[in-house]
Amino acid sequence: MQLPEGKLGRELVLAAVELLGRAGREATVRVQGESMRPTLRPGQLLAVEFSADRLVVGDLLLFRQGDSLLVHRLLGDARPLDGRRRLRTRGDGVATLDPAVDLTHVAGRVIAIEDSGRWLSTRTGAAGAYARCLAWHDRFWAAVGVIAHYPERALGRVRVTLRLRAAVAVLDRALLQLIHRLLFRRLHREVPPPDGMRGQLP
Repeated sequence: MQLPEGKLGRELVLAAVELLGRAGREATVRVQGESMRPTLRPGQLLAVEFSADRLVVGDLLLFRQGDSLLVHRLLGDARPLDGRRRLRTRGDGVATLDPAVDLTHVAGRVIAIEDSGRWLSTRTGAAGAYARCLAWHDRFWAAVGVIAHYPERALGRVRVTLRLRAAVAVLDRALLQLIHRLLFRRLHREVPPPDGMRGQLP
């Protein structure tokens, strides 16, 4: 989700997110961008619980990165050199990992996804298991992409072009689309539309 242009607009949205978090409130956020395809599509609504408590691998986190609010998948803890706890995240539809996320930048997590007029919970046992499997998928394919860089670079020195990382990204995305098509709706239970979520962040 791109924040509004101008410093004042960005600060107002970030302040609203912070207030919702302190109050333990829930609201809806509309998806923008392609970084979470096929899990999330532009225009979908997400019900967000504005709390960074009890985060679990696989959660879809809403967090601040620069001038944007992102919803990406939590893959686990990052291991920074300074010893401070940070989180490792990735957009399902992106081949690379995000920069490590500071816990203070996490606004909340997605608790339900609107899909074709129905609300699907991300908090059931089956949905949680699905999310954890996707987190491991995301970690594995990001690592394969990093490893593929080395033979590409070595062959590039002798002027042989091999696009291994591009092939890895295509295979990663194809597997995600297949998994999503086969399992997403089966493992995410339908729930009533969220109460008290008429307020919507841009």
